Amino acid sequence: MNLNFAVVDVETANENFSSICSIGVAKFRAGKLVDEHYTLVNPETYFSNTYIHGIDISHVEDAPKLAEGLTMLSAWLSDDYARTVCHMPFDKTATTRAADKVSMNWDHINWHDSARAVKLAWPEYRQSGYGLKKIAKVLGIEFEHHNALADAKAAGEVLLAAAKIIDESKASLWEQISQDKATRARLNYLKNVTDKPIANPEGEFFGQGVCFTGTLPNMTRKEASAFAAAFGFDIQGSVNSKCNILVIGAIDESKLSEGATKTGKWAKAEARIEKGEELRIMSPKDFEALFA
Repeated sequence: MNLNFAVVDVETANENFSSICSIGVAKFRAGKLVDEHYTLVNPETYFSNTYIHGIDISHVEDAPKLAEGLTMLSAWLSDDYARTVCHMPFDKTATTRAADKVSMNWDHINWHDSARAVKLAWPEYRQSGYGLKKIAKVLGIEFEHHNALADAKAAGEVLLAAAKIIDESKASLWEQISQDKATRARLNYLKNVTDKPIANPEGEFFGQGVCFTGTLPNMTRKEASAFAAAFGFDIQGSVNSKCNILVIGAIDESKLSEGATKTGKWAKAEARIEKGEELRIMSPKDFEALFA
């Protein structure tokens, strides 16, 4: 299979997507893994995601800082700016947010989503099961989840498996999984949004649920719900089995239970993640950055 591309995966130190602490890149030529790159990154901030990926502040003390890490990533992708892949939009958002933080231009990369390829290849996973951990298990791809390089290589193998099934020319495949195309679809959806938005079936997160806790600084809950629905999210009122994303805004400490430092939704989300469930905690800025 004559597909040439690079896959990016990152891990973050905490719930802020700009806090990148490791970067993995897998490069494929003619459908074969030919090169790989990995680095730890010192995000110069606190760590609260160690329980997810095992990286803590002691591991990154001598690692490249954020600007240097992104410069390395850009160099690794230099032959693949036109066809850079990540599995779902998180890694695109994280690197974009990190680039903004260090005042680095990040507009030269054209992102594609291997999860969209999964939905095209296997309609039964259009609403659920397209997360990297689940689809890799279905395809018999073994890897160390939440290791950035292992995730990048696994996502590349997933894309190759999907491409064998999708009845499209190579050029059309890249158009179908382009994140720019997804952005255009969201904008069209938002033009017709109602007071009670329905999940956009063409959204990247169709079949997943999002829940909000705290006050969002730049939008009302109604506005946030409309944007989330444009991404395909179902709006959830609690961190239940249908919730895959929790967005945490400003917390009114007067409303917390005695002795608590986090809302019940926040605590429940962390407990689910610690059990290995596919759920992410996101800041309002990162949530807004998804729409960029």
